[in-house]
Amino acid sequence: MWYGAEDDLTAWHALCRAVGIELLPNTCKRCEEAVRRTYVNIVDLIEWGRSKRTEKVDTFLDLAELRAYTIEEHKIFTNPFNDRSSNVVLRHLLRKIFGKTR
Repeated sequence: MWYGAEDDLTAWHALCRAVGIELLPNTCKRCEEAVRRTYVNIVDLIEWGRSKRTEKVDTFLDLAELRAYTIEEHKIFTNPFNDRSSNVVLRHLLRKIFGKTR
């Protein structure tokens, strides 16, 4: 799905398309910046990818909206990625749902 390496522009473009980023950035760094501004429930994203639907996955306006939806729907993604050492593009969608943010 979108578990490609952070230096793989093809993996970044697949993730960007999935979350509705229509003008694909031309570098991995710009893709990362665009994805980090996107709020999506990762459980929904994975289910969306497995279903092979053509429309983009639902996104949220901000962290508060994503947090409320995630908690209400009980769609909690257990983070298998070590925040610093993981080299996969999906980790850039991780958001702190419980507790205080920095």
